[in-house]
Amino acid sequence: ARLRTLNQGDWKYGRVEVRAKLPAGTGTWPAIWMLPTDWVYGGWPNSGEIDIMEHVGYEPGAIHGTVHTQAYNHTNGTQVGAVTGVPDFDTNFHVYALEWTPLQIRVYVDNNHYFTFNNQNQGWQTWPFDQRFHLILNIAIGGDWGGAQGVDDSIFPVKMYIDYVRVYQNSASAPTINMLNPAPGTNFQPGETIQIDVESNDTDGTVQKVELFQGEAKIGQDDVSPYEFSIDNAYSGCYELKAVATDNDGYVTATDPVGITVGSGCGKSPYGIQPEPIPGIIEMENYDMGGAGVSYNDNDVANQGNAFRVGEGVDIEVASDIGSGYNIGFIESGEWVEYLVDVEYSGSHSVISRVASETGGGSFVIEMDGEVVAGPITVNATGGWQTWQSVFTENVQLTRGIHVMRVRFISGSFNINKLTIFAVSVGTEPDPVNPLPTEFALEQNYPNPFNPSTTIRYSLPENDAVKLVVYDIVGKEVATLINDRQQPGKYEINFDAQHLQSGTYFFRLSTSQHSAIRKMLLIK
Repeated sequence: ARLRTLNQGDWKYGRVEVRAKLPAGTGTWPAIWMLPTDWVYGGWPNSGEIDIMEHVGYEPGAIHGTVHTQAYNHTNGTQVGAVTGVPDFDTNFHVYALEWTPLQIRVYVDNNHYFTFNNQNQGWQTWPFDQRFHLILNIAIGGDWGGAQGVDDSIFPVKMYIDYVRVYQNSASAPTINMLNPAPGTNFQPGETIQIDVESNDTDGTVQKVELFQGEAKIGQDDVSPYEFSIDNAYSGCYELKAVATDNDGYVTATDPVGITVGSGCGKSPYGIQPEPIPGIIEMENYDMGGAGVSYNDNDVANQGNAFRVGEGVDIEVASDIGSGYNIGFIESGEWVEYLVDVEYSGSHSVISRVASETGGGSFVIEMDGEVVAGPITVNATGGWQTWQSVFTENVQLTRGIHVMRVRFISGSFNINKLTIFAVSVGTEPDPVNPLPTEFALEQNYPNPFNPSTTIRYSLPENDAVKLVVYDIVGKEVATLINDRQQPGKYEINFDAQHLQSGTYFFRLSTSQHSAIRKMLLIK
């Protein structure tokens, strides 16, 4: 038996309440759930499923709330959900409810909140819930879950009683957004500064942030109007800019992509318009543009991960590592990816490779302009495809300037998320002539090693949003020292680590245009 509201009741966001009394008996499988009306992202599970209530008769009183997406679903054992107890599910009515916003899904029984699923802002693969869904109420008998312990023929007839169904539509409006410049088709010269100006407003609230994307990669964020972005030293290539506004209710509006060119061609170019800075963190999914044979080599033409840059052949999937994001997976011998990089210092560097493998790992090398500078780096079994570990490689000699970095896979059977590359014992001397710095710089902390406090100094050439964060050895954030907009100048801050254990830590300074990372050692 089934009731559904398809094309008669279709909603996006709001609150759904169903007051119901459920059937009992082994083999019963009543459900209150929602499916997409338009299937925008493709068939199940890509376009999503929301289970407000599921109950199987061989587990009396266990009420399940679950969501299914391309990244999280029961076919691969990654579904997310929770269970709560309702002992009198079959003798009394209870209110099964869903609250759904652009930010999260919350599931309740009798106003008892027991399950939350947050929007991870990683695309439709994890959050297809930005489209219309319709409601389904049904009783199934048997099936792969409901019938897992057979069906008791003595239970019939069985009924699910519905007192009412109520839907409260969220009336909040989304923000407006418009990219004022550059205009579509604008051509810039290599090395020129690209200025992006965005206008955004919200009639029934406030704009919380405006993010700037090149393709699918976020390259900037401004939280204060006027929303302005500046990209220095643009590299030759063809790019698509998009601005995305988020308001206080979580509603999101994006501009249409604005195509621009730098220089005269659309060949090999960095995905983020600028070469990846070293020291810094290189996210593996942001390999260069240019296509197969130019910026990557993959043994099959399809993106088997189906999660990011799906029109290209590199196999990218959603990662569950600290900080989430994406990883390159399905790695095979002979494959490689390339990144245009800008090395700030000549000398010795260290590399932290974030990797995972269920079956026994593999190996890879890092090349600069065709010469091996690190490796072979061995990846051992970590216990799972999403069980992440850090592999350290020291004494990596790099030369200042723009280079092509290739990550070449010698053997497969592992995933790789990111590379963190930092200079070893490199500092920045103050400029005796100019009172204001002309370059972005992050100095090595002093003293180092330290106990329990140390001083961190840095320089900002322009007014910008600044974030200074400390991470532990596995990449977990342990302290945020700065998260504010600052004027041009030279700064220093004392970091007190008395609450932390001895060990290796990293501190990362980032602005809308630059980032740098350094290593420090706490010894107690």
